[in-house]
Order: sequence, then C-alpha cells, then structure tokens
Amino acid sequence: MEATDFDSSLPPPNRTPEEQRRRFLFTDGTDGFPPHLNLVDEDDGGGERSSTEADNKVKADTQIQDWVKELKSKKGAQLNYLTIQTFDELVDCVTMCIHITSPQHTAVNYLQNYYLTFVVNKPPCLFEKPPETLTKLLKYNEEDLVKALPMNQPAEWLLASHIPYLLNKDPDNDETLFHYAQSTAALYATKTAEADKPIAKAATDFLHYL
Repeated sequence: MEATDFDSSLPPPNRTPEEQRRRFLFTDGTDGFPPHLNLVDEDDGGGERSSTEADNKVKADTQIQDWVKELKSKKGAQLNYLTIQTFDELVDCVTMCIHITSPQHTAVNYLQNYYLTFVVNKPPCLFEKPPETLTKLLKYNEEDLVKALPMNQPAEWLLASHIPYLLNKDPDNDETLFHYAQSTAALYATKTAEADKPIAKAATDFLHYL
C-alpha cells in the first residue's frame, strides 16, 4: 500500500503570528478582526457608542452586574478580568458571546443528525433489564443486547429516528437574522424621534451588510 503524505496537508511549521492570522478565513486581512463580528458589534450597539447616560444605566443594572459577579466567581467562569461598567463593554461582551457560541453550536450539531438517526447509537429506552452484577455483565452477549435495544419494535424505532429531525428543524422565514434586520429597519424607518434615528441607521446598515 502506498504511504500517504500527511505533511502536505498540515499547516507549515514555525509560522509567524502574521502568517497564522492570514490562514483563518474569518479574518479580514487588516486588523485580524472578523468582519461578521464587527457587523454584529455595530448592530448590538444600535449605531451609538458609549454615553454618560448609557454607562450609568449599565452600572446601575443589577441583572448585568449580578451576571458579571457570577462570571467572576469561583463557581462560575472565573473570569477575574471581566468588568462591565460601560455601554461599550456590554456590547463587546455580548458580541463575543455570540461569536464564541455560534461556531461551538455548529460544531456540536454538524454530525448530530447522522449520529442520532441510527437509533442504536442512542436508544431512547431499553426493552430488557440491563445486567445488575458483574457476573451477569460478563455473560452479556450480542443476543442480549439486541433484545434490549428497540430493534424489534418498529413503532419505537421510527419515533426515535425522527427525534433528530425535530431537534434540527430549519427556522421559519420570520425567524432568520435577515428577517430580523429587515423588520427592524422597516419599523424604525417610520419613527421620527431623535433617540430612534441611531437604531434606524444601525438596522438599515445591518440589512445592507447581510
């Protein structure tokens, strides 16, 4: 059998930080900050960065500050460096949460359907009592396993095989990010108050970017 050259598929060794940064598709090639993260950051901020009034509201918001305490605590995320005292810091924190969780969620769900639709991989129930002692476990064979799994129960097998499809349902048209931007832009386009103008601009820009 011919040997496979895996080295050519690996990143080159001894790369500089600049070379490492350019390999990632989510960087924009300038400051290394993901373009989509800039976009979400602008939308979260409503087109308006920190003001004294906004900062004071953030400081006085007990739910935000309690959240920070939980994140900094030993029982929480232990993020000792975290502070949210300004509107800018709140927007940055929420944006980073979105940026971190979205690829993690995708990574978990990517092969979920292929794994879970084969019921044996994760049966919803057993039809035979599992072995309760080591002696019984050592005598446990393939025939016992087949009896326990829902392999001879078509109804239960069919129901279990459809669970992943229910968990991975595609969002409706009115649940997409594009629809959110579109509806928000349309809503605030009709408003004339000064406080609504930054939101209208941010929503319109967000829609155009999408």
